[in-house]
Amino acid sequence: MAKHDRAAAILRASEDRLRQVYEAVGCGILVRDPSGTIIFANEQVARIFGIPADQLVGTAHATGIRRYAEDGTELGIAELASHIARTEGRPIRDVRTRLVRADGVELWVIGRWPAEYEWRLARTFPPTTGPALADLLRSCHVYLTASRWEPGGMHHVEGAQCGLPVLYHEDGGGIVELAARYGIGYRDDVAGAIGAMRERYPEVRRRVLAEAPSGDAMCDAYERLVAALT
Repeated sequence: MAKHDRAAAILRASEDRLRQVYEAVGCGILVRDPSGTIIFANEQVARIFGIPADQLVGTAHATGIRRYAEDGTELGIAELASHIARTEGRPIRDVRTRLVRADGVELWVIGRWPAEYEWRLARTFPPTTGPALADLLRSCHVYLTASRWEPGGMHHVEGAQCGLPVLYHEDGGGIVELAARYGIGYRDDVAGAIGAMRERYPEVRRRVLAEAPSGDAMCDAYERLVAALT
């Protein structure tokens, strides 16, 4: 019995030292038992997931997290490298998986960009028009434009017509006149503008849904203006 107690004490001490190492490292670490249940989560992985460590322990996986492969394909639990390594008993190396938290921000880029730009975290889509573009826009929550001194673009109008509040540069030129009705402007602090939009989203979203720009409304306004001049 004494030997058993001594061995148990040595094991606990070893586990405590390992736990201290896991807490000290700068990366997120999850430890699972053979069934796949999380038995340890350090504070770094808790911050990554936005879920307290004690709420991760005892679960099979972090809930509310969307996972994507490098090509933008959304991954199911069975497609994750950690799941494959555990169920098939083989290591999976050099894998990049993009995580989107339930309270996080995911950037979609639609259209063209300079060849020297390499998007590392954004989901990218080729130039798109018509109903396909509208479907993409309606899948988002906010339209973000960085255009400056644009004389009269239509892209932000299309975003608003799809029900999206607009985040726009305050030096956006002709964009500002309309975008200011349905969104929030920024200069250098894009992250701050995103935070402000998060706080005011219900209000701004209701406004763009109630007063979305349309060709019919524009024609009616011109007709009333001309009628008032005659």
